[in-house]
Amino acid sequence: NIPSLPPKTFENLSGSQLALLDKRQTQALTADQIKAIPSDNFEWLTREQISAFTGTQLGALDASDLDAMMNQIAFLATSAISSIASLELSKIRVDTLRQLSNKHISELSSDQVKILSTAQITSLTYTQLTGLSSDQLSALDPTAVGAISNLAIKGLSKDAMAAMSTTQISNLTPQQITALGTDVTEFSAAQIASLSGNQFGAIAPYALN
Repeated sequence: NIPSLPPKTFENLSGSQLALLDKRQTQALTADQIKAIPSDNFEWLTREQISAFTGTQLGALDASDLDAMMNQIAFLATSAISSIASLELSKIRVDTLRQLSNKHISELSSDQVKILSTAQITSLTYTQLTGLSSDQLSALDPTAVGAISNLAIKGLSKDAMAAMSTTQISNLTPQQITALGTDVTEFSAAQIASLSGNQFGAIAPYALN
């Protein structure tokens, strides 16, 4: 009976022993047992074990655990990804974050997206960035918005652009403004008013015709 075992048991298991747990046994692990597992041992988990993790179990993982799972992290259940603690997600390596699928990124909560670093945000692929929902985009740190590639800014949906705060808009670089082309005409009056002189001067001439 896995849940009845003291957490200390899993603290002393080797990675190779941990990898012997089947899917049912993996799902039976309690949060305290998972917290007791040395981070390095998560590297031994199989894709079947990782895909079996529930939301409660993912919530018990810290950044070191997630980084150790980098090569298999894409097998986490997308429906449970929002259960990872926001602070721990913000601490994972860029290389680890990039292993998450487009679907994983789209399932992140606004609270998780809000705390991601600029380096993490800019490491996302074009498809991941342009796939962000309006709620996710509006939660981004304004500094991170200004670091997104011109191509990705241009690829954002109209709804996503409309959801951006005036603070986020004011952090767009002149190059990003130019890249938007005629999409700047979708800005609200408040968003336009938040533009600096340099930003307004960067609007492509054809966009104003």
